[in-house]
Amino acid sequence: MKDNRSLTCSEFVWYVLFAATPFLYLSWIYEGTLLPKLAAVQVMLILLLILNLRTSEMQWHPSPVILPVLLYLVISALSITQSANQIESYLQLAQYTSLISIAFIALFGLEPASYTRVFAVAAWTGLPLSLIGIGQYFGLEFWNIPSNAQPSATFFHRNAAAEYLLCVIPFAWVGFRQATSRKGCVVYSILLALLGTFLVFTRTRGAWVGLAVAITLVGSIAAMYGHRTQTALNRFRWKLIVAVAFVVMVAGTLPDNIRHPGSQHFDEKKSDAMTAILSIASEQGHRGRLNLWQHTLEMVAANPLLGVGLGNWQYQYPAFSRGDQVNVSASPSRPHNDLLWIASELGLLGLLAFGAILVVVGRMVLVLVQSSNDNSKTISLGVSVLILAHLGDGMFNFPRERVLPALSFWLGVGCIARLYSEHVGSSARQASSRTTTSVTALMIAVLVMAGYITYLRMQFDVHHLRVHIAERSGNWDQVKTEAELADALGPFRFRTYTALGLARSRLGDLAGAERAYRKALELHPNYPHTYNNLGTVLRRTGRPLEAVDALNKSLDLYPGFSEAHNNLGQALRDLGRLDEAITAYNKALPQKRNVPQVHYNLGEAYRMKGRMLEAQEFYLSALQQDPRFTPAIRALGGLGVRYEMLPERSDVGESDVP
Repeated sequence: MKDNRSLTCSEFVWYVLFAATPFLYLSWIYEGTLLPKLAAVQVMLILLLILNLRTSEMQWHPSPVILPVLLYLVISALSITQSANQIESYLQLAQYTSLISIAFIALFGLEPASYTRVFAVAAWTGLPLSLIGIGQYFGLEFWNIPSNAQPSATFFHRNAAAEYLLCVIPFAWVGFRQATSRKGCVVYSILLALLGTFLVFTRTRGAWVGLAVAITLVGSIAAMYGHRTQTALNRFRWKLIVAVAFVVMVAGTLPDNIRHPGSQHFDEKKSDAMTAILSIASEQGHRGRLNLWQHTLEMVAANPLLGVGLGNWQYQYPAFSRGDQVNVSASPSRPHNDLLWIASELGLLGLLAFGAILVVVGRMVLVLVQSSNDNSKTISLGVSVLILAHLGDGMFNFPRERVLPALSFWLGVGCIARLYSEHVGSSARQASSRTTTSVTALMIAVLVMAGYITYLRMQFDVHHLRVHIAERSGNWDQVKTEAELADALGPFRFRTYTALGLARSRLGDLAGAERAYRKALELHPNYPHTYNNLGTVLRRTGRPLEAVDALNKSLDLYPGFSEAHNNLGQALRDLGRLDEAITAYNKALPQKRNVPQVHYNLGEAYRMKGRMLEAQEFYLSALQQDPRFTPAIRALGGLGVRYEMLPERSDVGESDVP
């Protein structure tokens, strides 16, 4: 469809928003792809509002979707009253409010005549990104783009790349359907084939399911209400669609040659596309999601009204999980199901508000498909695929927090609302009216505050990444320095304080370590590792009774935490509660069977009880793990047992002395 309209400043900003944002990333901050993209979106949305306000392009269009969206935002804000970590809630509120605001900007400030061109820019931006991702799959490297899981283009993880593709594929389909010549159809079909190939190469099963279900549902609606004539061009389009599907399926059979896969390479369940598809129905295909969902439902049942607070699922999950999906160094941050995520953090009220948005949008789409012109039908169907694919993938992943998928989702909501408003003939008032001007100014103010929060998060994450790297290399002076610099910007990440506590402890500042650990627990009151570290510090400062309380809290959250069992044994031994200490050591032993320190600690407990034979047995057991473990050799000497130190063995692991 040829469009000879002149390009306005605001439309140019829309182009930049969708053409530049996907490429943005910063390798020197911790959230190197989310925060730069979010910052760019916030700047562009502020610029759009200012331009529309100055040119009086903003129009007030009454829409049935406005009330549920506002209600959803209000409930998100109210849920903060339930938050254990209110700092995180405000950070998330700033992020989600920014992304949702595009629905209102699209409704009030983007003319439907511009949709085709904006969608085209967004779709064609996916071309170079797909080429980068496809190249990564076959072993080509582009500018050393960081990634935790290749192929990911500029999104740092293949799942994030797949969620981006779920947005641009529907935009490309709109362009394909609106092409008025065979040449245009062929060009868009090539784009669709490349986007689809990259999507297959990501091996993201949730995205595949989401897109397949969305196409099936929307295709059924189109078949019922489309009434398209069987022109020669339409028949040619069908042939191209079959060709695109064939190319994508063949691409799925090609093996990868990824040179630097990151921390998460394809496993046996994703060795090829067909295996990945079949694994969806396998017994372990859910990868622990069923446990996450079960405990999330328990969280919803315990907090049904307003949930646990926006952004606080991750801080409450360990209290409900009883050790499921929790380990020494990490616990999950999301339930891998967006609807359950909303229900747990915003309560059933938030879930109902979000559901109302979907119901209203669905009703508007049905009206548009049945009675609007062909152009509006095509846009409505394409946007419907985007929204449904986003929701479908959200049943297994978390596109809700990804910047571009969430931005595109809410853009789709705003576009459907604007098309419906014009279709039913709702009256519009110019943006120069006092009410609309005030609303626009309020949105600008909110976005400016949200942008400033994002700026602080980015500054913080520069230091947090350095903390992360220094901690892994054992550079405790640098950990301390960078963590304290991060702390000066705000308490944004509890892990910064756990690292700071460990650094201060290693450097001999036990009082400072305790302060850092307690600060970490203010931000994350249910993290077992922090309680374990705090218990160790409390014991070393001569407070074994407080240490026992902290270590028991750690074990309540993670019963299989062997270090905490061992440290609990130490604290109990200091208190003279030797039988309890022996019980704690024995619980640590199965997980730490090859660690001499636990065997030695058991020997010490038995020695203190006067049971020298058992003590000798465990000292010898410690030396079986490490023949050069000096404390056990000395202890045996104290019992009058001579032990010949053996030559160092190369097959014995490094001893772990908590």
